[in-house]
Amino acid sequence: MEHALRISYVNLGPLPVTINGGKIAKIMDASNLGEQLEAPSTIPLNLSGLFFSEPEVPAANAYVKKTLLQSPIIHQIVPQFMVNTSKPRQGLSSTYEIELVVKHTLLLVDGVEYPLTSGVTAAAVVPRTNSLGTGEDLLLVALSSGFQLLIRVWRVPRTFSDALFASQAETEPDTDAFYVYKPFVVQWWKLGGDDHHEGACLALSVHPAGLAVVSAAPDKVFRIYTCENTESGLQLLLHFNVPVKGIILHLCFAHPFTQPGAETQIVFMALVFTDHNRLEISLYSWYASEPILGNMEKVTLPLKNTFQFPVMVVPLAKNSSFLFVCADEFVIVTVNNIWSADYLFSKFAYDGSFPTSYHVSQIQSQSELDSATDEVFLASDSGVIFSIIVSDNKSLTCRPILRVGDPISTFTLTHSSSGEGLILAYASDTAGAKVLYIPALMAPETVTKWDKLPYTSATLLNDYKNWSPVVDVSVFDALQNRACAAESAQELWTLSGVGKRTKLTQLRSGYAVKRESRVFDEFRKADSVAFLAHEDKHYILCSMPFETRLLQYVPEIDENELDEDSDEIIDPLKEIEDSGLVFDAPTLCCSFLPDSNTLFQFSRNSITATDLEQSKTSFLTDSEILFAEIVGEIAVLAVLKNGHVTLEIIKLAKISDFANVDDLISSNLHFRILASIHTDDDISMMKSFHLKDTIMIVCGTFLGFLELLKVDPLSGDHLRVFRISLNDDVPAPYMGRIPHDCVFLETTLKLFLGTKTGEYAQIDLDQSFSPRISPFLSLGITPVSLVLSERDPHFLFVCVKNLWLFNFYASPSPMRVSFDEKLDKMVLLLVELPTQEPQHLRFAFLREDGLAIGSIFCHERPLVRQLGIGEPAKRLLYLDTANVFVLMCKSKGQLTRLKFADKKSFRMLPTMEIDSKSGKPRTDWIFEASETATCAMVWHINRHERVSKKVIVGTQLDDNTGNLKILDISKVAVEGSRTPAIRVVELRSIARDQPVTSIQQIGSTIFFSSGASVYKTSYSLENKKFRPVSQYASLSSTVTSLGVAGNDVLLVNTKFDSVLALKYPENEDDTDENTDTCAKEPAVRFKDPIPRCLVNVTSVGDKLAGGDKLFSTLRVFDPKLTHPDHCYSVTMSMIPRVYTTSFNAFWAKNRAEEQLSCVAVNGQVITLCPVYDKGDEITTLNANLARNHHLTESTALSTVMDKLDRPFLEKVTGKGFQSVHKPFFDYQANREKFVDCDVEELSRASQSSILL
Repeated sequence: MEHALRISYVNLGPLPVTINGGKIAKIMDASNLGEQLEAPSTIPLNLSGLFFSEPEVPAANAYVKKTLLQSPIIHQIVPQFMVNTSKPRQGLSSTYEIELVVKHTLLLVDGVEYPLTSGVTAAAVVPRTNSLGTGEDLLLVALSSGFQLLIRVWRVPRTFSDALFASQAETEPDTDAFYVYKPFVVQWWKLGGDDHHEGACLALSVHPAGLAVVSAAPDKVFRIYTCENTESGLQLLLHFNVPVKGIILHLCFAHPFTQPGAETQIVFMALVFTDHNRLEISLYSWYASEPILGNMEKVTLPLKNTFQFPVMVVPLAKNSSFLFVCADEFVIVTVNNIWSADYLFSKFAYDGSFPTSYHVSQIQSQSELDSATDEVFLASDSGVIFSIIVSDNKSLTCRPILRVGDPISTFTLTHSSSGEGLILAYASDTAGAKVLYIPALMAPETVTKWDKLPYTSATLLNDYKNWSPVVDVSVFDALQNRACAAESAQELWTLSGVGKRTKLTQLRSGYAVKRESRVFDEFRKADSVAFLAHEDKHYILCSMPFETRLLQYVPEIDENELDEDSDEIIDPLKEIEDSGLVFDAPTLCCSFLPDSNTLFQFSRNSITATDLEQSKTSFLTDSEILFAEIVGEIAVLAVLKNGHVTLEIIKLAKISDFANVDDLISSNLHFRILASIHTDDDISMMKSFHLKDTIMIVCGTFLGFLELLKVDPLSGDHLRVFRISLNDDVPAPYMGRIPHDCVFLETTLKLFLGTKTGEYAQIDLDQSFSPRISPFLSLGITPVSLVLSERDPHFLFVCVKNLWLFNFYASPSPMRVSFDEKLDKMVLLLVELPTQEPQHLRFAFLREDGLAIGSIFCHERPLVRQLGIGEPAKRLLYLDTANVFVLMCKSKGQLTRLKFADKKSFRMLPTMEIDSKSGKPRTDWIFEASETATCAMVWHINRHERVSKKVIVGTQLDDNTGNLKILDISKVAVEGSRTPAIRVVELRSIARDQPVTSIQQIGSTIFFSSGASVYKTSYSLENKKFRPVSQYASLSSTVTSLGVAGNDVLLVNTKFDSVLALKYPENEDDTDENTDTCAKEPAVRFKDPIPRCLVNVTSVGDKLAGGDKLFSTLRVFDPKLTHPDHCYSVTMSMIPRVYTTSFNAFWAKNRAEEQLSCVAVNGQVITLCPVYDKGDEITTLNANLARNHHLTESTALSTVMDKLDRPFLEKVTGKGFQSVHKPFFDYQANREKFVDCDVEELSRASQSSILL
């Protein structure tokens, strides 16, 4: 047997050693030697190093990139995107409407995330009206990397990637979870040269009938693509460039004319700010049936200097005009106005809040609108949506129809599927993003004042969980819980949002559980949970420590069946009092026999058969059942009798007449023993599975052995297949692995094993059932329970109080499963329930607080917890001694300048400011009226055998001065109650003549920046006071941030001077007591010779890294190199703020391993992990790629990447069938810079232990 973790122990008998220049001798007992040889004293035999020393790890020479979270910013929502579900992969052919959301860095298709290589700059839907009779929409997307993609959506198996690696998985079972709607690129264009800014597309416009598409660059040019129908679907022909003398502000197509002969005439409008600082409207017209060259007509209308810059331009179909929406007025410009140079535009005043977006829908807010009237829905930054009705280009009415609590950046308004009420889907760049059901709009007579509009009554259908903009970031070590292990070594928390909508946010990724019932706390002490199904009825059996309880489960109650006039909440679980089961003892196993109404129940001392009305029970007198399993009509029991364990194989039969059965056990008709297998082992686990015509029995022992038996259910013949030890590679001090649970996947002959010490392993069996064990993963510290989904066996759940999911479609590594709730709850057990909801699995979860029903979305997504602060918070700090977050706010009240959130209870805590001398509440405030916090740090004070922690806060005042405040923060109980509160004591305040911008600590020395200088101070434990503040360094520009590298290097980041690394010897006192300045200049360990504008700087290993905000680039510096090209650069679709993190999962070999994590204001989180290109991670990736794609292992990675790029070599346009995330679509500067695990083929093979 091959074992991945085996350690070869050497026999210490005759030990060969090298002596005297290579002659070999053996050190033995002296009596066995004729002439004794003496080993030289200069060669010590360090045997411990021979067995357990690890080889030196080679230095990292490559990077592995992984996006942990994509940006949540939504560009466009398409609630009814039409997809042809039966088209072949090479062409078109039944249709289905799905929801498609275009986010900044991904496409959300029917709820599933598909990442893009770079940020979206523009997107547009090519409508279904021109799709050659198939009625299918297409999506056109422009990327910031300079590419433009035409995307079509297919319904394909989850294992299908593209034409290069087409899987034949269609032969597998057809389940809802197995198929997904997936976007593929069918046509692409490289818009510019190597500089992605040169050809970037900032706006896309599509003809309402799908006849043409316009792609506009920032200035000077736009491109016209003519749409053509082919047998394979719609395609865009070669583009036609139209030069423009100025900056394109707005562009749109006019709606098709209805006059005979003008159906194919295309009219396109562009609003340009010319090189002469004038606004002008250009109208282009041509016929779709003719070539553009030589047939395009252009009319230009220069606008007066008094014409306002419009926020947006809306084409009006029925009025053949354009609606210019300005900040305080509406202007209607007709086609005739432009053609005839008529400046008599219709203008209408607007006194609503600032307009942000519009939507033209098929619905009408008023049923009496005639066919010659246009209605446009206009959203604003106050959350109000207005109805704009235009008639005959001379009449315009504007009225509010609904209001939500967030500013709206983009939205859609559609009819609900029932035909009653409306569905509002909206997104905000700075607040929430939700889908709401609105029963009715505001009636005109209810609106009195626009500035006091009530919020519209609505029901939340979906929450997109927006956490942008990210204001500040805090990364800290995860709290180690005694009850369960921390899933990742570190946590990521942010401040997100603006103003009073700012929220404290925890960012994670994994699989989300939506709780669908109340929590039944009376079952929180259950030992096991089982699901029973008989005919059309479903039951859940809970085995308690001293009893058993049976619940009837009503799956997925139809809301239409509920009584609308009743406030009663109908629970999906109802307890059955009289079922014939034994209720006064815990149950080991319970199951219905196939095709019968007979239910068998096994407890430790009894066996019961029942049809839930009448029953028969037999009790054991001289034996005890340790484990019980029912497979079909076969029961497998582990019975303890007279100190020995016997495996009993029993054939069960249904009972038609319970009155004629005297004793259940002695009835050979209903309880026939096929075989008895004696064992001398102390069994820790027993599981049974059905494989073809054989019963497989897996037994585990407390000595760490695993045994597989085969039993013939007809004859009772049995055979031991194998017996292996799980502890061959376990060092002596370790307690050893004890099997606890296992499940078997018949299709692949895989046995999944969990131990009592929290470890998991996969055992592969060949056709002869020879086992091969994969390396063990440590997923927790408690016994492992396993659940393999019956609906789709690609999903394996591992429960160790934390809940993990192996999604074998996506990755060989597990991901966390978490409830979408404010507080995390430990999951003890789970059992699968039936469901009809696509892409979901439903379970009954036994949590620490009770039993709950919930469904899991079968795709990974962000897991976001948010807590409203109620103040505009700017800085975030975690104080572990009190387990609270310190929130520095820019609020009006002085008491709320510092707010505190409890991490455990996830709620805000009241604050008490205490005077340091009297110990009573202060009569004044810690912060002055114009003083706000700008930065903070947890100050560690080494007090001999313990470390105390205080908080140092830097502040700024209106007069451009600042303070350095030392605060003592602790958690106390409010007097007279058990409610926790935060006690804040100001220990000292150090005034500065400029604002304090950053604080760091090296050893016992505190560094802080103010203006263009860095100062330092320290605390004397002997004198119990601070030493005088001295200037440590003076820079040529303002210091923007400080950082620390190692134990003796201070990183200084300035406005214009990039980064400096200053070496500070802790044991050296360089302060001049007379001048309060440094006696000597600080030693410069590294200085970037090129001026750069960096956001911040951090260190990872011996490298320095910073985010360049002028070029949206991550810079990694090697201080050992001095030439100008000494930095490693990665171009990103964001301005990265760089942090040194250890987002390593619990099973990682080195949980302290560091990565570079880039967090952006747009909410995107990317990690770059330094690796050795011949190390374990790349070697494993090569091996998995070789197995998945039948390649040579040594070159599998390079072969896959070459195949992904092969269709694109030396091309700037192309057609095909490609994944939306191709390395070729990334920035040109990133070519071959890293191993991109966001590529689907690599993510399926990567066993990365990085976990957010």
